[in-house]
Formats: sequence, structure tokens, C-alpha cells
Amino acid sequence: MALRMYSSIIIFAALAQAIMPLESTPLIHQTPFSMCPEEIPESCGGTTPLLDSCCYEDPSGVLILTQFWHYDPATGPSDRFTLHGLWSDHCDGTYDLFCNSLLNVVGGNIGNIVGEQHNDQALLQKMNDSWKNFNGTDELLWELEYNKHGTCINTNRPECYGNGHTPDEHIYNYFKIAVALDERYSSYRFLEAAGIVPSETNTYTSAQISEALRTNYDGHSVSIKCDNNSALQEIWYFHHFKGPLISQNFVKIDSLSPSNCPSDGVKYLPKNFNVSTINEAGPCASIKS
Repeated sequence: MALRMYSSIIIFAALAQAIMPLESTPLIHQTPFSMCPEEIPESCGGTTPLLDSCCYEDPSGVLILTQFWHYDPATGPSDRFTLHGLWSDHCDGTYDLFCNSLLNVVGGNIGNIVGEQHNDQALLQKMNDSWKNFNGTDELLWELEYNKHGTCINTNRPECYGNGHTPDEHIYNYFKIAVALDERYSSYRFLEAAGIVPSETNTYTSAQISEALRTNYDGHSVSIKCDNNSALQEIWYFHHFKGPLISQNFVKIDSLSPSNCPSDGVKYLPKNFNVSTINEAGPCASIKS
């Protein structure tokens, strides 16, 4: 009996040793997209042998598409929210920032990466139209958003592309995917369809705004943020990943961040509205930029 028990222990230990490296060896960590399994579990799903790989986003398994509404100074067209950023959060709502300085972009080079290196003037034009900085050049905002958040998306590291990776391809794809996802969510139209439009005099309840967005987000809650004038300033859409970032297979989920707007009296001010007419202080900074 003792011999059988001892043999079982040896066999179990050997199996465990054979299985455990699947979660931690560089081979799995650097598996290129072309070698990812066809069926990949949704992120934040618990233990999986794909953890810490190029096929499964971890630990930042939540992707947030964030949009701005800046009215003073006004940025972007008067009938659309502008793009703020594409962020990755941990499954519990916490997050990392500036994750890999070796991947940072410096010197305002993103426009060149998109428009010249990857010959995508159409994407660059969309970024110039919709990804706007209210306090500096657009290039500065793009660079900040990539270095601060884009470097934290583990499935978009250069090694995940394998031998076919071209210079700065991962940077180009971050911006291409962010703009494509932003175009799915026309927040201005979602609100307009519910009778919620910019106004210097009308106000709305948080419930009205949230419901208009939830209805257009497959019933999932969306986070809304207001500035210190109780005016709508940002909208955040939450997702899980299913596969790497490049697959663009995002699963809508409920918001993990509470809204900070008051329950009623929420302003939705037209762009170019002079905030000094209601408050000497301008809009406060975003909770997370």
C-alpha cells in the first residue's frame, strides 16, 4: 500500500511539473497570434493555461473606451463626442499605468507612424477630427494615451506579432482599433434619440442619460462623468477581451466605475458655451486621463 501511495505521489508531481510551465514559460508568453487556439475564453474568467500570454489579456482583462464632451474650450464637431482614450483595467477595476517604458513613443511621432510609415492617411484624418486635445496639441494627447495606457495591453506587445512584425505595427494597431471602437458608439446620437440634446437651459437626470446609453449598449450600464459644473463631460464603455487586442473581439459588460454626476440637474452644455456665465472655474480635470 505504501509503495502504491509513493508511486501515486511521484506520478502526480510529474504531471504537475509538466502542466505548470504552461502558465509561465517564455514560449507561451510569446506565442504569436498565428498560434493562438481557435477557442479562447473571455478575459477575467479565472484560471486558464493561457494566462500571461499573447492570446489571453491578463491581468488587464477589461478594456474601456472613453469619450470626451468639452464645451469650453470646445473640441471637435458640435454634434459628436471626441475620443479620449482606450484603457485596460484589471478585472477588479484597478489598473496599471505607464507599463513599459521600452515601448514608449516620444517626440510627437504618432502622426508619422500612422500616416507615413503605415500609409493610412484616412485613419490620421479621423484622429485629427475626433481625437482632440483641449489643452495642447492632439499629438501630445495621442502620445500620452499610448504611453500611459497602450503599453499596458499585454496582447499587443511586439513579440506577439511573431517574425512578421513590422516597425511600430503594434502602435499603429492601437490607434486603428481605438478609432474603430469609438465609431461603434455614437454617444451624441444615442442621447439625441432619447431627446437629450445640448442646451444652455435644460437639464437632465443621471437616470435619463444612463438609460439612453444603456439601451444602445445591449442593456449594459455605462459610466458617465460630470465636471464641477454638474455638466456631462465623459462617457466610459466597458468590455472584456476574447482573444488578443488585434482580434477586436470585445464583449460588452456593465460599468465597473460609478458615475459621479448628480441624480438630477445634469447640464449638457453646447460646445463653445462660455462657462464663466455659470461659474468662474472651468471644467475640472477628468478622474482618470
